Amino acid sequence: MRDLSLAILLSTSLLHAQQRRPPAITLPAAKTQGQITLSRSNPSGEIEITLDADEEASFFDIVITDPKANVSMTLPDGRRIDETVDPRGNITWTKLNRASDMDSPGFRLSSFLLPGEGTHHFLAFEKAARGVYRIHAETTQAASVLLTARFTPFGRSLDDAISRLSEVPPGEVVLDISPLPSECFMGDPIDLVASFRGDPVTDEVTFEVRLEYQDILPRDSRKLRQFGPPTVEQVPIVFTRGPDGSFRSRLIPQRSGLLRIGVHASGTTTSGLPFSEEASSNRFEIHREVARLKSLSETAVDTDGSGTLDRLDITARVDVVIPGRYLIQFLIKDSGQSVGTRIANKTWRPETRA
Repeated sequence: MRDLSLAILLSTSLLHAQQRRPPAITLPAAKTQGQITLSRSNPSGEIEITLDADEEASFFDIVITDPKANVSMTLPDGRRIDETVDPRGNITWTKLNRASDMDSPGFRLSSFLLPGEGTHHFLAFEKAARGVYRIHAETTQAASVLLTARFTPFGRSLDDAISRLSEVPPGEVVLDISPLPSECFMGDPIDLVASFRGDPVTDEVTFEVRLEYQDILPRDSRKLRQFGPPTVEQVPIVFTRGPDGSFRSRLIPQRSGLLRIGVHASGTTTSGLPFSEEASSNRFEIHREVARLKSLSETAVDTDGSGTLDRLDITARVDVVIPGRYLIQFLIKDSGQSVGTRIANKTWRPETRA
């Protein structure tokens, strides 16, 4: 979950560049901060933080000294969310035992979080809308519990840092990987595009590609998504240089789960200087394929030989991978009128069915 939160805050360019030379980002002063104390006589409380304008790529850091306390937030539109919020949406909620759990190699996000002991609830927003945010907390602990919350407009600093990163010093090369889709299915081809900024490179570039998979496990008792440990495999892939100077390849995922693609490129620039660069893609979800529609055909039938077509036979060939109950529906249009038709709703075993 740590990297999913970062993906919302950091652009692809910044993620790639941080692996080589961490950018100097000066964090602006916190937009708003609040603090309250909870106790046995006052077990619940609320902090209000008001944003006067929309803020891109921003985050809330909520710290509470009771790790078992219930923490939630009411958004300006009235929705109430907690740590079970779907991470594929605009908001990612990450619960951390320590601020350092948010760090990744080459980038210490923990230095931007609230200091002090406690459990951090890190809420990353692609875009935080203007309005009032209400942070709720409830504890059953007998001792006093401290709740602190802070909002930080991280995107403002990133815009400046990214603009500086786009300027590559003379004699250096930066490898970029084009953004990949947020999800796809097993068997779907994925186009992988690698490009270089800085000094021009020759056509003779050696690429190594590694796939980092994480299994998606059943949700826990709190309905939070769980993931297995990363496993890495190296795959042989051939890149071809296109007219625009980028290098292109294609791969087909063979496993379901979360996938991140790492690329190492080495070679020489046109001026003869050697380079060795690494970059990684965003993480995305590979769904397990359950069935594929192989073909669809239709035939008009004259059942009584009168010369009038009485019936339309539709044949769908489906390659079933995972047994289960399937429903196929079609929409047929004739002279501007639509007729919905259900042709199958039954259990199929793995094989091609018509």
